Amino acid sequence: MKFASGQYLLLHYRDNYFLGVPLKDILGVYPKGEITPVPNTREDILGLANLEGRIVPIHDTISRFNLKLEIGEEPYIVLLKTGSGELGISVPRDFDVIQISKKQIEKAQEVLSELKKKDYLLIPAEEKNIIILDIINMDTKISDLVKRDSAQKD
Repeated sequence: MKFASGQYLLLHYRDNYFLGVPLKDILGVYPKGEITPVPNTREDILGLANLEGRIVPIHDTISRFNLKLEIGEEPYIVLLKTGSGELGISVPRDFDVIQISKKQIEKAQEVLSELKKKDYLLIPAEEKNIIILDIINMDTKISDLVKRDSAQKD
């Protein structure tokens, strides 16, 4: 099952929309340190960071979903475990944790069945709309993050 019940890190996106990142996929939370830019990467990639000996790509946005967060000053970097490795996302310091039940997920999948094959699911919850993310399928490999030069010859 792509989406599971459990605790989610809740990040304000805009208005009454929030992003939910599964706590089980979080390997650590770090203060934003030095990030080394990588040439020819997508716009949403800040670069690479060394987080306790792990060299990981850092996203300014949640690239797969085209969602821009208002980060503000002194963001945290959340290190996530994905299906193909690890990546970091820059998140605001203002966040919360919420419990999402199996019933909420099943109901959202019934109502929004066309989203089953996408990387997110919309969960209505107490005056909030929570967009939960399929972290397993997020980009992590540098080769996947680099823009392809259409003029490049084989």
